[in-house]
Amino acid sequence: MTMMIPARPKTTARALLLPVLLACVMAVVAIEAIDARDSNAQSAADATDAAAFDVAEATILEMQAALESGRVTSRELVLLHLARIAYYEDTVNAAITVSRTALAEADALDRERARYEADRQKDLLLAGAHGIAEVMEAERLDALLFPGSTGAAIGARPGYPTVVVPFGRVPNAPTPGLPSDFGAQPAPFGVSFTGTSCSEPRLIELAYAFEQATQRRVQPPSTP
Repeated sequence: MTMMIPARPKTTARALLLPVLLACVMAVVAIEAIDARDSNAQSAADATDAAAFDVAEATILEMQAALESGRVTSRELVLLHLARIAYYEDTVNAAITVSRTALAEADALDRERARYEADRQKDLLLAGAHGIAEVMEAERLDALLFPGSTGAAIGARPGYPTVVVPFGRVPNAPTPGLPSDFGAQPAPFGVSFTGTSCSEPRLIELAYAFEQATQRRVQPPSTP
């Protein structure tokens, strides 16, 4: 009597390696999510959020919002996508190639985001809380008056509004100079009224009153 033993399904090396790769990637996600943050309770919660983030259902805008809120990092998003590729690739065979520099590029984006956030906080502190806002509160001012448009650049750092009013014209003599036959016309010059957040109505009132009192604004010849 001959006993027929069913043959075992053929297992490829690729099929054996994919679960291992998936497990490694998910382990790296969990470890890096924890190592990238402090060891306090809030950091542990952040790490849990990163591991639970669903890249399959998330839109581009939702991923961007998660990055901005600190729920995930660029590196974590890349690792989560690599995990999906490892899990499904043997079935769908859809990935042509996976960038070898994907993680390095993600790390560079994370460093750039960290630098931006640090600079942003510095702008809010120095130009805002301990700059314009502190001076205006201490001196009980409605606005700060700057020559030219410099106030707009300073106020923009903490996100404060500025209204620029035309005041006159100055010689157009840049360095290096313009060609001798260029015939440069005088350049417009104005003054800037800068305030704190949501002070636009008061700034417009002040700017309009200044314009009416000085009568320095000259309409260009092309105006009907």
